[in-house]
Amino acid sequence: MARFSFSWTRLAAVLLAASLAFHVWRAASASITADEAFTANSFVAPSWLEILTADYDANHHVLHSFLCKLSISAFGWSEFSLRLPALFGTALFFWSLWRLLRELAGDTPLLPALCLWIVWWPEMSEYLSLARGYSLALGFFTAALVAGRQERWRSTSLLLGLSAAANLVFVVPAMAFGAALLLRRKLWSRFDELAAPGAVAACVILAIPLSRAAASNFYLGQRTIASSLRGLLHVPGPEFLTLALILLFPLLVLAGAWRERSELAIALGLSLVGLAVLHFGLGRPWPHGRTGLYVLLLALLLVAALARDARWSAIPIGLCALWFIANVSPLRYREWPFDSDNRQVVRFLQDNYPKARAAAHHPLRHMLAFYQRAWKLGTMPPAVEFQPGVTADVYLLRTDEPLPRPTGVRVVRRFPQSGLEIAVP
Repeated sequence: MARFSFSWTRLAAVLLAASLAFHVWRAASASITADEAFTANSFVAPSWLEILTADYDANHHVLHSFLCKLSISAFGWSEFSLRLPALFGTALFFWSLWRLLRELAGDTPLLPALCLWIVWWPEMSEYLSLARGYSLALGFFTAALVAGRQERWRSTSLLLGLSAAANLVFVVPAMAFGAALLLRRKLWSRFDELAAPGAVAACVILAIPLSRAAASNFYLGQRTIASSLRGLLHVPGPEFLTLALILLFPLLVLAGAWRERSELAIALGLSLVGLAVLHFGLGRPWPHGRTGLYVLLLALLLVAALARDARWSAIPIGLCALWFIANVSPLRYREWPFDSDNRQVVRFLQDNYPKARAAAHHPLRHMLAFYQRAWKLGTMPPAVEFQPGVTADVYLLRTDEPLPRPTGVRVVRRFPQSGLEIAVP
């Protein structure tokens, strides 16, 4: 009888596979969110010609939107089919991260602890099942880090270009990592291999959509570095934990960068320089949580490099990862809590007010339009956005913010998770 051989490397792979299975289930089970619905209605539902010639918006993560259209065309309209490209990105991210950390930590308890710690970091895990371009860009970027370590320069370049095409904010780390390889490995004679494939891929995918972009399209972000860090480093629990992390984490990253002194450290430094140039030179805001995921990834990898010198750190890192997992709300996304009951809301309207004209607080009309298309609710008129003076047969009202409400109405249903109310005259 063959003996079972325990391996920390194998355990890390199993834990990542289980994490991926969770995100697949979440993608199939969670209601559509406003940003996903806006992307689907604006950049997936129209014809290819309309998509290419539409006005650009920061929500249009071009390669991701194109893949969503292909997925919807193949499998029909549903939350899951819309989220399939994001899940592909998550799988690629997990696979590439496992390979990176396996080299860094070896077959030790630190490897599974680091894997869980990074993929379940709150700001990271939120976007691994959503139909946005973040997980796809993250997957291509992490795969590029692996290819760079293996000195596959053309593959590295192509993956960096695809990362930027999947989400435009990844242009910054793509250029930073390419420059880091060029500087540290002295690859001047192979500059064409390192630059051309990615530049061509990104230009082919992005050229037409970005030709219709304006500076005002790039609006999402924070006004200060402190608020930007707060978004990236937010952790569940008392507020002082996040504040302490904001003070401590940069010191750990600096120590890891000094210890590692590799392409990762140079890429993080150049990314921060790029963000500073965009902010002070062009007036662009600092990253807003998800738009700085590449900063978070590079920083976490540098802290992981620091942790390998103290293998006992697997215990606090593992406990931290378990704390993150325990505080996940499976069917509720932190940035869109008002969307957590959307399926039930539309079912209620379908059963009780199938022909009613609805007015909805912003941005709920986007999700209504998505489900009208996905569930073929042809009798339900398109919803309008509620503003004072707007009248309708039924109202969808958010209670998470102090928004204006219609007068002379009664609430007929309140949904517990989202706090969303349905009211009628």
